[in-house]
Amino acid sequence: MFMQGIMLKRMNAIGGSMSSMLNTSNGSSLKYYCMACGTQHKETACPKCGSKMKRVGSYSF
Repeated sequence: MFMQGIMLKRMNAIGGSMSSMLNTSNGSSLKYYCMACGTQHKETACPKCGSKMKRVGSYSF
C-alpha cells in the first residue's frame, strides 16, 4: 500500500494520470481483431469462431 502511494505520486508528478497517458492522440477508437480468424469485433468472444483471444491494431493475413 505504501509503495503504491509513492508510485501514484511519482506518476502524477511526471505526466498526469495513467488514463491520460493511454489516450490515443488522434481520438480514434481501438480496433480489436480475433487472433484465430481475423474478424474485427468488440465482444469478449469472437462472434464468428468463438475464440476469446484478440489483439489490438491492424491484422493482416
